[in-house]
Amino acid sequence: MGHAESISIRDKEFGAIRLRGFGIYSYHLSDAKSFYSKISGTRDLYRVADLEGQLRNTIVAKMTDAFAASQVPFLDMPRTKAPLPKKSANN
Repeated sequence: MGHAESISIRDKEFGAIRLRGFGIYSYHLSDAKSFYSKISGTRDLYRVADLEGQLRNTIVAKMTDAFAASQVPFLDMPRTKAPLPKKSANN
């Protein structure tokens, strides 16, 4: 599963760089009542396909923010990829 559009990050050495992500993710509802009232609303049935696009866009937005805030040069990103998920999860 990937994201259809790439995201742009700025690197001091290379300028604007476009990234595209691919992978598999999962999620867990820790508060079903909150999910129902905030996301589902009045719908009786909510399927994964109904939520998938919103989740993917949220993940991409959080990762974009994490890359931007990290100030890690593009060539150093493979070495420093472990802190990025933690940064994006905290946002």
